[in-house]
Order: sequence, then C-alpha cells, then structure tokens
Amino acid sequence: MATASPTGSDHLKKLAWYLDHRSHSAWDTFSPAQQNEMIEEDLAAGTWVSLVLGSLITAGLVLCTVTLLAVLLTQ
Repeated sequence: MATASPTGSDHLKKLAWYLDHRSHSAWDTFSPAQQNEMIEEDLAAGTWVSLVLGSLITAGLVLCTVTLLAVLLTQ
C-alpha cells in the first residue's frame, strides 16, 4: 500500500537500493543535499504538471458545455 510522506523527507533513502546497484557517474558528482534537492524539484514539477493538465481539461470541458448549451438554446 502506498503512503504519503511529509515534505522534506530524505528521498535518497528510497533510492538507496537502486543507487547501490548501478553506477551513476553523472549523478554521483552531486552532493547528497543537491541530489535530494533535485529529487524534490522533480516531484514538485510532476505535481504542477498534473495540476496544469487537470485545469486545462476542466476548462475545455466547461467551454464545451457552455458552447453546447448556447447552440441548443439558440435553436
């Protein structure tokens, strides 16, 4: 079961197994604090993209509904 973790948690712990079993020449050049910051930024970007797409879809549905009602009421 998935659980939500509070913000500010150490996401590197969640990636520990993957990081221990693969070589990451570019990723390893960053400090753990920078790595954690990059993960936080990626997660925040994913959240914002989902919100923007959801709002665009909602706006499109509202405009479609308004247009349909306008067409039906003017006949």
